[in-house]
Amino acid sequence: MKLSSTEAAATYLQEEVKAKSVFVVSDNTAYGNGLATSLQANIKRRNIALSGYAGVSDPAGIAAAIKRISDAGPDVVYFGGSDDIGAPLVKALRAAGIKALFMGGDGLDAPSFAQRAGASATGVVYSTVYGSVDSYSGSEVFTRQYQAKYKVAPSGRALMAYEAMNVLLNAIDSTLQPGGALPSRARVSEAVRKVKFDACVNKSALLCENISGPMAFDDTGERMRSRVWLMRLGPSSKASIITVKTVSADSLR
Repeated sequence: MKLSSTEAAATYLQEEVKAKSVFVVSDNTAYGNGLATSLQANIKRRNIALSGYAGVSDPAGIAAAIKRISDAGPDVVYFGGSDDIGAPLVKALRAAGIKALFMGGDGLDAPSFAQRAGASATGVVYSTVYGSVDSYSGSEVFTRQYQAKYKVAPSGRALMAYEAMNVLLNAIDSTLQPGGALPSRARVSEAVRKVKFDACVNKSALLCENISGPMAFDDTGERMRSRVWLMRLGPSSKASIITVKTVSADSLR
């Protein structure tokens, strides 16, 4: 999913922000490095200049990165990582008077980011595959059953976790050996790539296996079509939708 997320982010930076240069920062985790690497490849394809790269994981690293970003003067600072580094990073940027757009992936799609960043969170943009549950047709029964079980409304993460588990269970079921012997991890991984769920619009009491749309994967395991939400945090830390982009697996090759 991080490939589709950075594809949508780069498209947004090119078409709507009209960015000329981007400084990329990673929190030095596997997740952050993956986002940073993918974003760099995507902006290169769009002729957006990479004005610098930094890996940061502590206050000293943030301070060093701020100096480099200030010297580079980019239009955008793209952050790959989670809110424990992202929040102090954007606070330091704003304290240094750097007004570049701050953007990241779904590691910033958490209430704790806005809480930690405070006023500096205003205007931050992030891409996420965790859309609003009620925007999906067929989500009514899922929402009702989830609330009955857990006493809270489901988040987008809960919906995607539900769908991911259905994909995995389908793959395991299709590879079970005679007598119920469990398949190898390799066979399950191969079977996941063969899972295909058609679009499901739930009009009955039956719960859809896939609520977010048709589900199928290419040979690398990338979803054939992914919906990515571009969100902006406002003064009250409330996220609003900027745009929703559909990314195909073919566009990621």
